[in-house]
Amino acid sequence: TADFFGVSVSFEVALPLNANGDLKLTVSHIDFGSHVELKTVTLTIADSEPKYSLAAQAVIGTGLGHNSQAADDLDLSVTGTMNPETESFTVEGTMSNWGISNDFSIKDLVVNVTGTRKSSGSGTDLDGWLKGAMTFDSVTVDVEAALPADSLTVSFPTMRLTHDVVLKDVSMTITGSSDPSFTFTGTAEITTHMPSSPITVSATGSISGSTFDLTGTLSSWTVEVGHEGFTVSDLSVSIKDKVGSSDFSGSLAGTMDFDGAELDVKADLPGSTDGGLSLELTLKTGQSMTISKAVTATCGSSSLSSVKAPASTMSDVKDKVISDLVMKIITKPASYSLTGTVDAFGANKLALDLIAKEASSKWSFGFAVSLAHSFTVADIVSGSDAFTHLPMVGGGVAIANFADYQFKLTGDLGSIATTDGV
Repeated sequence: TADFFGVSVSFEVALPLNANGDLKLTVSHIDFGSHVELKTVTLTIADSEPKYSLAAQAVIGTGLGHNSQAADDLDLSVTGTMNPETESFTVEGTMSNWGISNDFSIKDLVVNVTGTRKSSGSGTDLDGWLKGAMTFDSVTVDVEAALPADSLTVSFPTMRLTHDVVLKDVSMTITGSSDPSFTFTGTAEITTHMPSSPITVSATGSISGSTFDLTGTLSSWTVEVGHEGFTVSDLSVSIKDKVGSSDFSGSLAGTMDFDGAELDVKADLPGSTDGGLSLELTLKTGQSMTISKAVTATCGSSSLSSVKAPASTMSDVKDKVISDLVMKIITKPASYSLTGTVDAFGANKLALDLIAKEASSKWSFGFAVSLAHSFTVADIVSGSDAFTHLPMVGGGVAIANFADYQFKLTGDLGSIATTDGV
């Protein structure tokens, strides 16, 4: 018997010895505990130098339970070296393919385990790793994991789910059974097509077959749209994906501070490669929206007062509560839009269309109201006697502080272009 780095083993030596003095020991079985065993071990000890080499069949625990579809432990040939001075050994082996389940396997597997005598003198401390390429359907990523382990946790640096979503620093734990369970943590980077893009959220999730289910959170996110941007709090992300297919679907949601008004925010993922993310904005219960509030939030308080429009025209519409409200933020090119209906210019439920965007290096606004009824100039500009003899049977009014934006009016009213004014 011999003490092999803290483990007592029986050995055999073939006689006669080799002429060159090399000593070959054969050990049938060494159990180091922690699910690491060496079988049919051959140790070659050189006579001329303290060079010990080792060859064996190794069984290394991965933490997977019994799986009828794949081996739960690694069973492979290893070679290595022994160092009597440091009382340690290292073995390494390879496998071309290790099937974890019907949907997942690790190819080009490299396994390394190091053993060192415990300071107490009895037993061996073990440390190891495996590296390889893990295939998720048609997508392959480089992975690594610590060995031996009670559960198999593989990690990989990056995986692109779509053009707008990348998983990074992923740690995935695989719990073995007849149907292995896959859970993971990491971060998800989501491209927003804004200056600070991408946003990074802490993510957790699971895998069933080759389908990802992922959820992520972020306490605060700045939407860099408008003259100062908007803060979204309690951001949550949900993603479902069959890797390597076109079945990706996801969403994000949160609460936006819109210059004091609270809005629910949601967007589908991925966004458009040309148009970025499209954020749908919804007023929370008890909140209201007006042209004044929308323009002040996106363009600043001075925008309304500086627009070249008759005071009576602006006062008749700017503070009226907007009904049938639909609001949206597009991140590329950055813009805010609003549609709805408003009571103004002596009529009810007039169609309203508003846009805020960057023009001439500043955030500017424009809005148009469709007038699908008879009206006069005096209805638009209070007290005006212009064209009193020329009543109109339909049209529109556009007010803006930038030019050349086309609003489409309702019905057959055509379109109207903005000027810097009315």
